[in-house]
Amino acid sequence: MGRLGRLGALLAMSPHLPYTLPMAGHTSSKKVPARPRSERLEARISSEQKALFQRAAELQGRTLTDFVIASVHESAVKAIAELEAIRLTAADSRAFAEALLHPREPVPELRTAAERYRKMVGGGSDRDREPAVSNRST
Repeated sequence: MGRLGRLGALLAMSPHLPYTLPMAGHTSSKKVPARPRSERLEARISSEQKALFQRAAELQGRTLTDFVIASVHESAVKAIAELEAIRLTAADSRAFAEALLHPREPVPELRTAAERYRKMVGGGSDRDREPAVSNRST
């Protein structure tokens, strides 16, 4: 099968392939750190999936095993990072937005600390500044 025929077959297998393909022999700069490999992972895949994975590995200049391990590693790190991000309920999101839009007046201790800081860095007095306009309706 010619290059375009094989490329067409790859594109038909996955609509998620990028439109730009790296040159053959290109090695990715992202590599999984070398560690002793004592565990085993097996998976049953279709012949189309294997052909797709093998072609991607060839384009990156890797073995199929190295390509699969690097891809799974990257995907796992990304999934964990996304799921460990702060997640707010709808009520939490509304409360957060409300606090940003309508902040409370600072307590006297905070005003005193801000005044001390401004004197230290030469920013003038809190009383010299125009008061912030608040849209607070309460």
